[in-house]
Amino acid sequence: MDRTYLELTDGASHKFYEVSVDDQTLTVRYGRIGDAGQSSTKTFETPQQAQAEAQKKLAEKRKSGYAEAMQGEREKIAVPKPARVPKLQIVGFTETTEPITEAITKFGGQPVWLEEPRWPLCPKNGKLIPFLGQIRLEPAIFGEIEAKMAYIFLGSDDPGGADGWPTDHGDSAVVLQPGNRVFTGLYDGDSSASDYIVQATGPTTTKSNSSVSVECAVQTQLGSDPTSYDFVQDDSGDEYCIQGRGHKIGGTPNPWGGDIHINDSERRLLQMESIDETDTPIPFGVYYGDGGCGWWVISSDGKRVWYTSMCG
Repeated sequence: MDRTYLELTDGASHKFYEVSVDDQTLTVRYGRIGDAGQSSTKTFETPQQAQAEAQKKLAEKRKSGYAEAMQGEREKIAVPKPARVPKLQIVGFTETTEPITEAITKFGGQPVWLEEPRWPLCPKNGKLIPFLGQIRLEPAIFGEIEAKMAYIFLGSDDPGGADGWPTDHGDSAVVLQPGNRVFTGLYDGDSSASDYIVQATGPTTTKSNSSVSVECAVQTQLGSDPTSYDFVQDDSGDEYCIQGRGHKIGGTPNPWGGDIHINDSERRLLQMESIDETDTPIPFGVYYGDGGCGWWVISSDGKRVWYTSMCG
């Protein structure tokens, strides 16, 4: 019997892979070092076919980092689970008939301010930017930061960011309270008085393809995302992400479209995607083409916010 034993050990893995060939029979055994593992057996028409398949499997494992080892030299260890990024997945929107007056996550209507109101102005024309919604900054998602609410404003004709770069057109803004930090476009730091006016109510988001204003409660589910994503290829050979879809608060952004300039010192405030058959439909006027996405990002210390979008 020919037997080859390989191991892979690094910070995230502590695994073995064993291939045995006995005449026409190929047996593969694999698992965590120190465990019995799982095994599978296949019989070929000739010993040569069994050997060829064994060499193919071993070559694939060596290419991925496995190397020859002596079974029993390494002891079983506890392998830490991969880090996860907490999120609230948005699973539904419910249009309300009465105004929401609590400081909770919602879209449309009017802001429920925690402090003196700060309504952002568009630097291009000085007009009030329409209110999109407010996000409660839960400590389980964003940690212990000063701000407890993020008020998001977005122009109805938002052009998005060309090729995924953050928009600097001034028709997107975020106000953080407590602290009353105002961020308009790419503004980085506390706002000056010219970026906003002290006004509690103003223009708000409307129903999709309508000029009628709308207010929606939000249904969420607590979950988590991986720190990075797996990709598969479609029939044309293009790679696309199979995780990270949908509208969510926190979590890891869907990296569709390439680099969206988010690093470990920044957190995901809100992700919203265009409607398709797998997403929760958006009942208000946010649209990024047939397959685009919008991201609002907050620094881990809660002192900077920016926005970018990609249109599909």
